[in-house]
Amino acid sequence: MKSFFLALTILVLIGCQTTFKPRKDQVVTGKNIPTISVVRTENADLKVKLMNLEEDLRIKDGKIEELEVYISSLKKNNKESQKDDDEVLKAYKDSVESLLLEKKQLLQKVSLLQEANKNTESKLKSAITPADELLKQGDEKFAEKKWTEAVSLYQSYREKTQNKKSKDYAMATYKIGVSFQELGLTSEAKTFYISVTKNFEGAEAYKYAKYRLTQLESNK
Repeated sequence: MKSFFLALTILVLIGCQTTFKPRKDQVVTGKNIPTISVVRTENADLKVKLMNLEEDLRIKDGKIEELEVYISSLKKNNKESQKDDDEVLKAYKDSVESLLLEKKQLLQKVSLLQEANKNTESKLKSAITPADELLKQGDEKFAEKKWTEAVSLYQSYREKTQNKKSKDYAMATYKIGVSFQELGLTSEAKTFYISVTKNFEGAEAYKYAKYRLTQLESNK
């Protein structure tokens, strides 16, 4: 009978645990710029999930604290049956370890969601930022030699701008190539240089891309 009440007590303390697994369609890849309404909906959905996970963590912390207090009281109280006390103590310690493991798993999920939320915030910013502003920001990051950020901004500009035959589009494409080359991604850089030489003959970016392609070929 005592073991029954022990099991019942532990179950009540632990309670029902909620879990969350991001769906594949919730993963933000950053390859395309979705509409503002889609990004806002996605952003709001992630924030709700983060709030739910954080509430789960608070509940687990409360249960862990409650169990630890009870364990402490068991250690202080000397009862008639030391064996029974040891069994109860072990059961509660096992419950704490289980909760700590679940808390660790929740923290990992929170971390993943926070990263996804960060990406949606970035996508939302790109969605509401005019194309010329994205180009300006890309040039700033390029000048600062922040190559990865420059690539992201230039690509967002290329996807958003309506004029895909302009000299600005050609130069942005060329600079994406330069950024990739600086990052050591030669193959990717060549892809963008070739795109410029094929589609923008006569543009300023054309001669720059042609020169870099020649240099890459001579370094083989």
